[in-house]
Amino acid sequence: MIPNSIQNDLFYCYHIESDANDQSDIMNFSVRPCKGGHLREYINYYALTDEDNGVMRTYLVRDRKSDELAAFFSLKAGLISFDETEVLNLSDDKKKDIIFHTLPGVEIAYFAVNDSYIRKYPKLKGMGYIIYQDFILEIIKKVSKDIGVKVIYLYSLPFESLI
Repeated sequence: MIPNSIQNDLFYCYHIESDANDQSDIMNFSVRPCKGGHLREYINYYALTDEDNGVMRTYLVRDRKSDELAAFFSLKAGLISFDETEVLNLSDDKKKDIIFHTLPGVEIAYFAVNDSYIRKYPKLKGMGYIIYQDFILEIIKKVSKDIGVKVIYLYSLPFESLI
């Protein structure tokens, strides 16, 4: 188990590293092609670059018993714009400015379960929910003690079963 990992009864979760073990498992990560080939591309080719550039943080979720890579998710800070209001410009009352009202949040930018892991353990249902409750929310709760977080949001593929 990795130091500073978060764990529950089934899995442990930790921040991605350039570790050789991780890289091998990452390159073998599989996603059902019809439901998110870009997720596989992201974890294979872009996650570590985004880490190095400070754009996003990616976490790996592993099985506590077998140490198999079960899933990954990526989080980043963001905001949601929910309203706009026209107001008079203070320096020129003939002009109007637009003020955007926003809420600070955390975006779940990527979230995928390893298809080969699911095929190996078909009785394991609700993995996404478990990962969300036990790992994603835990990380966001920790972050929200230091920065403003009012919403958690994601942009999903158009498959109802994914949400």
